[in-house]
Amino acid sequence: MTSKSSSSTHDLLSRPILDLVPLGAFKQASLIVFLLAVSGGLWQFVDIRAEKLGWIAADATVFVQFLRRPGEFIDLCRRAPIFALWPLLACLSATWSPDFGFTLYQGVQLWLTVFASFLICIEMRLQKVIEAVFVAMTIAAVIVFVTCVLRPDLGIDDANCWRGGFTTKNVMGDAMVLLVISAACLILCRRWMLIAAASMCLGLFLILMSRSATPLLSLILTLAPIPIMAAYILGRRKFMATTGIGLILASVAAAIIFIAREYANVNLIDDVLAMVGKERTLTGRTVLWALADEAIRHNPWYGMGFKGYWVNPPAGMLEVRKAFGADLFFFHNNYLEVAVAYGIMGSAALIIGIASAFWLSLVRLLRQPSMLSIWPLLIVIQVLIQTFVQYPLMVNHSPWQVIFVVAALVRI
Repeated sequence: MTSKSSSSTHDLLSRPILDLVPLGAFKQASLIVFLLAVSGGLWQFVDIRAEKLGWIAADATVFVQFLRRPGEFIDLCRRAPIFALWPLLACLSATWSPDFGFTLYQGVQLWLTVFASFLICIEMRLQKVIEAVFVAMTIAAVIVFVTCVLRPDLGIDDANCWRGGFTTKNVMGDAMVLLVISAACLILCRRWMLIAAASMCLGLFLILMSRSATPLLSLILTLAPIPIMAAYILGRRKFMATTGIGLILASVAAAIIFIAREYANVNLIDDVLAMVGKERTLTGRTVLWALADEAIRHNPWYGMGFKGYWVNPPAGMLEVRKAFGADLFFFHNNYLEVAVAYGIMGSAALIIGIASAFWLSLVRLLRQPSMLSIWPLLIVIQVLIQTFVQYPLMVNHSPWQVIFVVAALVRI
């Protein structure tokens, strides 16, 4: 079974680069939907409305394909019902939202965002998905670099942080994390190795130039399990040896941390955050979390509806917006966001969804071991990390929402 899987993987990886462009009309449509989902920074210089028009085109594509063959979408809903529950919950929450029409509209968009993931899973296998992500993010990285070099007044903010055509440095950094993850998997698969290595270096450079600690730390944590995953694929002996070395290093690190904390009064968390230019409030995020906690206490059971809190934010949030000088529209924590929107139901739905995606990705790696199978698990790990400081899941028109569901359900 393993040799058959290896042979199949070799055949996939031996195809020319031009095969990235699908020949069928449906596959072309799915590739377009995917590129629209992951390349948001490419059209920021044209007009912010262009991004909205792009998502409208993507939603229309998904809707037409669903009407043409609903059975395939329904099969995926049955395979992972939790992902279909997310938009269903969003639409139902319109009944208790302060703005029924707004919440329902956003909920329908979440349906189409999830179905965009389904369409990609129907039309594309894992290798094509990785290649599509890699190509899209490489194009974005080149545009960011060229913009920041030739037009720093547009691509670099007042704090000397690179962002290119993306709305913020964090959004750009997250996109480059996606590029580095995809490039690393292509290198492991010995696919487009020189191009992938060059793109990875460019992505890492842009992450550093963004001066954003969150993408850098999340990337390090995401890539850390790669040696163990690769060793498992290469054979039991290498897996056992790598795991053993990893456990020894982890034990030594834990001992050093304990000694430093107990006997040298070293506060590791503060020191690490200081190294990347952060402090315990994570640049004010704890203020937002306090406001979210207050909203949860007022509506602990069913919340305020999908994005209902942001229809008419309380005075405290308006003061925070004024202090930050930005139009904040999420709490920078996925768990708090869904708790404010749906109460206990939202928290449970989010945790079950993450656990399901992790389980499906892990089982795929164990049952069909190949270097390709590493990518979905890395995506799930990356999104899991983001949930603590960003809002990647259970939200409409989110590239990470699309990629997360694809990682869970895509076929090898």
